[in-house]
Order: sequence, then C-alpha cells, then structure tokens
Amino acid sequence: MLEPNIIVPAYNESWETLRICSITLKTLYPNYQYTWAIDEPNNRRGKGKAIKQNLKPNTVNIYVDADLSVDPRNITPMLNILKQTQGLVIAQRIAQGRTFQRTLTSKLYNSLVRLLFSTGVKDHQCGLKLLGVEATEIAQWVKANGFFFDTERIIRCKKAGITITDYPAMWHESNR
Repeated sequence: MLEPNIIVPAYNESWETLRICSITLKTLYPNYQYTWAIDEPNNRRGKGKAIKQNLKPNTVNIYVDADLSVDPRNITPMLNILKQTQGLVIAQRIAQGRTFQRTLTSKLYNSLVRLLFSTGVKDHQCGLKLLGVEATEIAQWVKANGFFFDTERIIRCKKAGITITDYPAMWHESNR
C-alpha cells in the first residue's frame, strides 16, 4: 500500500497560511504524499469536489483544513485506529475559542443529522478525516460538492457498513 495521501483543500486562504500548513505537515509527515486542492474564486468547485478530484485509490486518504484548526499531530493516533478498523476516522471537535452562535449551530446540525440518518457521528463537519480504501471508493459516489459533502459521505459509509470512529481532538478557531 502507498504512503497516505494528505489532501489540503483550500479556498480563499492566504499564502502565509498555506506556507505554514505546508511546513508543518511536511515536518511531521515527510514521507506522505501531498495534494494541494486550491479552489479558485473564479472557478469554484466546492470543497467536496476539490477533495473528490484528489483522492488516490488503494491508499489511505487524509484531508485536513489548511488553517490547521485541528492539530495535525492527531493524524498519527487516528491512523493507528484506521489501521485496525479499515474504515473512516473523523476528528470530533473539542472547541476552544468558538463563538456561542457557531457552537450552537454546529450542535444543532450534528444532532439533526444523527436523528435523521442514525449516523452515530458526533461531528460531521470537522476538518480532519482519514479514509480507508473502501471509504475512499464511496467518496467518489458522493453527489454533494459543497458543505454537505462530508455528511453525505458519512451517511453513505454508514449504509455500506463501514466502521466510523470519532476521535476527540482539540480544535481552535483559526486566526489566519
């Protein structure tokens, strides 16, 4: 199996944010493959489509938001879980510095999705996810290209019987 592929979807990020992200990730994971999925404002694909177009088959695919709101050092323990389950491992935000409104909106959204689709997932939208080979294949069939990409992929994985694991991770509001 190939080294994991880290996809960094980015939209409207500063070059400084991308530079810091690149240095941080390549320092922590020098042997991994990297794909920078830059979504241009004049030709907007959406985060989901940017990720789908950059998934590599037959390997572990990881995607992490460019602002590194979730510490990328969480990738190693999450990868250990993925090696055991071969499914999907999702960072679950333990939020620091998040506004009340964003926290409430997120909790309501996640509760509604759990209620309607019985996903069991605590955080559908967190920006750090690890996909095993089968979860990667399923991601190619997701129709949503924007905000609902993560949720639809999780629902499809759940219906396919793929093991989905939440991994609690510190999350901070990005200042970049």
